[in-house]
Amino acid sequence: MIARGGGEPGQELVARHARLFHQPQEALLAKYHFAPDPAMEKPVLFTLGSETRDSILASLSPDGTRPQRGVRPALGTLARVDPRSGRVRSVRVGGVPFDVAAAFGRVWVTAWEAGRLVEVDPSTLRVVRRIAVGPRPTGLHVAGGGLWVGFGRSATAIARFEPKSRKVERVPVDMRAPSWFVAGASGLWIQAADNVLVHVEDGRVVDRLTFGRTLAQGALAPDGTLWIPDKEQNVVYRVDPRTARVLGSFAAGPGAFLALRAYGSMWVTSYAGADVWRFKP
Repeated sequence: MIARGGGEPGQELVARHARLFHQPQEALLAKYHFAPDPAMEKPVLFTLGSETRDSILASLSPDGTRPQRGVRPALGTLARVDPRSGRVRSVRVGGVPFDVAAAFGRVWVTAWEAGRLVEVDPSTLRVVRRIAVGPRPTGLHVAGGGLWVGFGRSATAIARFEPKSRKVERVPVDMRAPSWFVAGASGLWIQAADNVLVHVEDGRVVDRLTFGRTLAQGALAPDGTLWIPDKEQNVVYRVDPRTARVLGSFAAGPGAFLALRAYGSMWVTSYAGADVWRFKP
């Protein structure tokens, strides 16, 4: 399904790919050519799989069996996908993996249940070490020569991990559950509980914004604004990071959840739907 128009001026909805979870996806994927970046020696993709009792039940057919086709959640795994060959390898990281980042020659995974940052060798797919970072680690962000870790539940601080020294430093933000970092943003913009967006510089909070109803995972757009989806209101907010002001919002998919900048466009997933919206900023 293709739709055009809508949104704020300059936010053109150029495509909406519907019913992704209810029909085979080969035809959709065939429309795109994913060419590995020649500047990368070994371009690979990493993805996570977590399976809890609820997700197991959600993946069962009405008769209680697994479907022959479709998604089968993995048990606490990190998967390595080679875009050239399509080959998939995986390793158990355990601890309910939450987020993944590739940096400093390693792949890093937050293990929510175990309170660990798991370091993985991307070539051998071997777990190198498990670093204790604190209870309920969530989002990851690479900036300033370090790896930043968000936390859920009752946490009121984030952590910076120094790969060379292996030192973990806590940075208070005085907001509950500072879980997700705005992807691609310069500096640290963190989404916390109670619909708060926090800006941290030099180890201290310099801006704090409260807006929306159920903020989700944001990203930096090509025009320099921050796109912050609101899952409850089905919109995306635009924030100016220079002035720390909300510029406005525009309609997105049902349960607008995750914003991503890729291939010259902005993409927004639908948590309550079964589609992905593509915008041309």
